[in-house]
Amino acid sequence: MPPDEHVHIISAGEHIHTAYPAIFRTLPTITRTYVLADSVITEFSPNPITQRQRVAIRNAVAAVKEISS
Repeated sequence: MPPDEHVHIISAGEHIHTAYPAIFRTLPTITRTYVLADSVITEFSPNPITQRQRVAIRNAVAAVKEISS
């Protein structure tokens, strides 16, 4: 990794889209971000509570992608 790169690794969660901008303001030198998530969040769950959480996580990760770009 080049010395001028700053890689940030964060785990996915329902509120990652609110935490990430705060982190980015604190560490503006971030050049690359990796979001770690369990692949199960992309699957459908018949349990409505679990499904709502999975959709919220997917939406939050999508928001982080937008913020990063």
